[in-house]
Amino acid sequence: MQKETKYMSRAANYAIKGFLYQFLTTLGHILDSGDNDQITIEGIEDLDILLPTETQLVQFKYHEEKTFTISSLYKPILHMMCHYMEFSSLDIKYTLYVHFNDGQKKTINRVDIQGILNSKSKEYVTYIQKCRNIDIDSFLEKFCYIHGDSFDEMENSVTEKLKGCMSNDPNVDILFYPNAIHKIASISSKKSKDDRITNRKHFLSELGDVKKLALSRWTMELKSREKFIKAKKIELQATLKIPSRLRYFLFDGSLEDFEDEIVKFIKDYVNKYHSRPAQTKTPCFYLDCDLEQFSGILIRLHHSEIKVCHGYIGVSPAEFDEATFFREPIITLLNKQISKREFHIRICCYQVNPSVIRVKSCEDLFIVGNKSYNEVSIKDIEVENLNVSISELKGIFKL
Repeated sequence: MQKETKYMSRAANYAIKGFLYQFLTTLGHILDSGDNDQITIEGIEDLDILLPTETQLVQFKYHEEKTFTISSLYKPILHMMCHYMEFSSLDIKYTLYVHFNDGQKKTINRVDIQGILNSKSKEYVTYIQKCRNIDIDSFLEKFCYIHGDSFDEMENSVTEKLKGCMSNDPNVDILFYPNAIHKIASISSKKSKDDRITNRKHFLSELGDVKKLALSRWTMELKSREKFIKAKKIELQATLKIPSRLRYFLFDGSLEDFEDEIVKFIKDYVNKYHSRPAQTKTPCFYLDCDLEQFSGILIRLHHSEIKVCHGYIGVSPAEFDEATFFREPIITLLNKQISKREFHIRICCYQVNPSVIRVKSCEDLFIVGNKSYNEVSIKDIEVENLNVSISELKGIFKL
């Protein structure tokens, strides 16, 4: 079982690296393109580039764990061959951009294509039937195989290109580069093809307008994770210094350290950011966990001497009362210092009452974890999507 777990972990890491490589090479192609060349991310292939004279269809593969074998390329080549069979009269070029760990620069020739067509694998039967009468030589005239650089080589090359595009701005490594990867990942997930179309000029313009570092699932898989966390810590300093600011936190309960760290984080946050008279706005914590786990957290907060308002007027989740939840706490002052608060925080079980977060607007919303919360649509507020552990979040907040 232990060996199987290690294998699954390695397979997951290779898959993540593969996606990152695709985003990275896509960024490289965007930077190399003309300002107004139409680029579709996740189009017919991973990347479709519409030029004045032709269309380029590009697919990326990253096989860090493999040496070159033509059989590893059967499926992507067959996919391109099938498209060629249908659109052979059009000016379309097909590019397969692949990295293998042996670094050998191979070419794909007629013998290789014939070998693909002679394959007996059931996985490829449908493809091969469609391509049985293909003119191999004509296809190869429109097909290009490129042995891609390693991930690190590609990353260095792309960041240098990006520096040139951003006038050697010193923030390229810790702002524009990770944000560019995040932007490409976001575009690739759009459902509508029109929303996945961009060009170099538009892409760079939007990238330059974003002044916040995106700590998303994909940027946090890059090798500069610690640098990004440090940069976000510096970025948030000015906002966190404002004493009276209404902040919401939405925590993904599937975070690896959620159970161990959530109570500690809340307690440390209250002690630093909600203990002085000027810190008047009660923070709200929305926990995306089940009711049993939520109830356990309430008990632990009680033992940690953190007083909470959870909005329940009975023992059943059905008896949640919004007016009770959002009421202001009674505060007792002694010598201009807060000697007693009726409660320190508002806290809500997001799985039971997901709509509450949209009832009253806040000034800052921190979404912590890998999960996407597209349903949380609050206008005119600062939203920080932080794909970090709670331990890392404590560092960002200087707790």
